Amino acid sequence: MAKRKLLFIYIFTYYNAKTQISIHTLYNNTFI
Repeated sequence: MAKRKLLFIYIFTYYNAKTQISIHTLYNNTFI
């Protein structure tokens, strides 16, 4: 059960970071 929770946190963090990078890239492309 703890392992599943850890996996969920890992996936959440991974997708959150990916979204942050996408927003950052989009922001840079808009203002270049």
